[in-house]
Amino acid sequence: MVGKHNLYWPIPNAAITKNIKGKLRQNVGYEGYDPTVPVFETWEEAVADEDKVD
Repeated sequence: MVGKHNLYWPIPNAAITKNIKGKLRQNVGYEGYDPTVPVFETWEEAVADEDKVD
């Protein structure tokens, strides 16, 4: 059986640390994984979130 962390490549740490105003959800099994970070269920949710700025 393939482990969950082997299904997806990790998000590069540089992409996570440069994104100071948002949270990127790291894939399961990799450093920085946080299950409390929300995940978009559809591409429409992701597009709707693009213009949100704190």
